[in-house]
Amino acid sequence: FRLMLATGLRSTEALWVLKRRQTTDIPNKRTPTDGYLHTLPKSKLVATLLKRKIAVPSSHLTLSNRLRRRKATFTPHDLRRTFATRLSDMGVAPHVVEKLLGHKMQGVMAVYNHAEYWPERHAAQRLWDKALITAWRRARRSPGSTS
Repeated sequence: FRLMLATGLRSTEALWVLKRRQTTDIPNKRTPTDGYLHTLPKSKLVATLLKRKIAVPSSHLTLSNRLRRRKATFTPHDLRRTFATRLSDMGVAPHVVEKLLGHKMQGVMAVYNHAEYWPERHAAQRLWDKALITAWRRARRSPGSTS
């Protein structure tokens, strides 16, 4: 779940990354039809998360079922929405958020603008990493925390 919140990946993409410990050429749900692969910006936080030895669930349904059993009030996909919303709240431009999510540009931007915005993506990822680390540390110090 932390990897999904840190990267905005879909659960199937996060499981792919966890199984391979690879952050480049991540297939998304459209890959079979259009060959689109997603690459994450370099992130110390993501690298740290990938070094941890964890049991990788067999499927995205396992993640959803785990949350349901714990009576969670959110779904794995909500973590993706949180990633996008909070980055936007922090002033990251919408087209950069879209690129971080692995979306293709739409409309006129798709036709005329083929930029990948790597410097902006790296900057946004660093900003998000810092915010998450601060929030996780704060949660760890608070009484009754389960993180």
